[in-house]
Amino acid sequence: MTSTCYVPQGTFLVLLTLAFECSEAEGNGSTLAELTACNEENFEPNTAEVTFNGTTASGLEDYIVTTSLVTLPAYNIFGADPALSVMKGYFMVLTPMSRGSHILHASGEFPAFPFQAGVTYTIVVR
Repeated sequence: MTSTCYVPQGTFLVLLTLAFECSEAEGNGSTLAELTACNEENFEPNTAEVTFNGTTASGLEDYIVTTSLVTLPAYNIFGADPALSVMKGYFMVLTPMSRGSHILHASGEFPAFPFQAGVTYTIVVR
């Protein structure tokens, strides 16, 4: 997938490269401990990669974050009822960029499911 984004100068961006989500709606548990255990069991990506303006980031394991317990709102993608959820993934904050165009590519894979995803953004800073 490719996309072009226009952002004002001085903008911080949050990038979620690859994540695994466990929720009450999917039958993964109904407590923080159960949903966190689900993520620990299933978060084993084979690859995760982020490239910004031709430079590939290293040490992505430093960016793995497990969220706190959140409530998905009613009429979420899993159904009409609100549901508890926890996510574990690669979260990165991109500091403000200089004016002009920047290329950001992020991709990852969970081989056990199998699941692959990738996106290339052209970020235009105005």
